[in-house]
Amino acid sequence: MSNNDLPEDQHAETADDIFASWGHPALPTTLKKACGDHWDYAIGLRSGLVIRFNEATPHENGTWLKLVCNDGDDFGVYASLRDMLEGKLLWQPERGIDVQVADIMWAVDAPFGS
Repeated sequence: MSNNDLPEDQHAETADDIFASWGHPALPTTLKKACGDHWDYAIGLRSGLVIRFNEATPHENGTWLKLVCNDGDDFGVYASLRDMLEGKLLWQPERGIDVQVADIMWAVDAPFGS
């Protein structure tokens, strides 16, 4: 059931609501979706690392996202975009990984199609 199916006073708090309440700008569309929709996503960090993950949770006053990477053997941290495309996984954090929002340079919804 989506927020649109609920009465106005029963809408669940969205990622935008959470970040706005912490005084941060809204997340890009892909990351907002990842905060409420278990799927396939990838982000690129300032360092060049790429993380393929299946869900995100904002925390630490909106400055961090916890990424869960447990939807298969190809979800986790890659040294580069090329390595992700070639399936050369560097590390698979079993309990997820916390990422500083300010270090995220790009985000992709369904990096290998839907």
